[in-house]
Amino acid sequence: MYARAAIGLVPGFNRPGWLPDTVLQRAGATVDRAHLAEYSRVCGFRLADTLPATYPHVLAFPLAFRLMSRRDFPFPVVGLVHVANRIELRRRIDAGERLDMSVQAADLREHPRGRQLDVVATASVGGEVVWRDVSTYLRREGKASASRREGEQAEPPRRRPGGG
Repeated sequence: MYARAAIGLVPGFNRPGWLPDTVLQRAGATVDRAHLAEYSRVCGFRLADTLPATYPHVLAFPLAFRLMSRRDFPFPVVGLVHVANRIELRRRIDAGERLDMSVQAADLREHPRGRQLDVVATASVGGEVVWRDVSTYLRREGKASASRREGEQAEPPRRRPGGG
């Protein structure tokens, strides 16, 4: 997995200028109770039979990393700056529930320091979305961004041929 992430650093490796339509999924993810106990201890959470709101991110991150390491992802994962997480816990999640995880990229946009995008992860139980996380990443593009004058509009991100 790390070797695939590093390939994007090789000069001449071309990447598209748009986000892939890819949705990665993992059905029936389960929680390792010993790992949950250690996670709760390290993070200062009370040990309980329900998951802390941040814990499903631990289950989703391998999918997110795989998505960002793909050849059709617009930037190499190495060098992306994680700038924000927004978590929505729609209901308590029992530690014994099997979670269907999904991850996809969304909302490629200009930023004064480069370009930003979101990686959206969801956890579902029986078709009901019980948790949603939006992780925002920044691709720093110093020269291109620094050359823009304040108030000057950047070129919008390119769209994938034939669609969104």
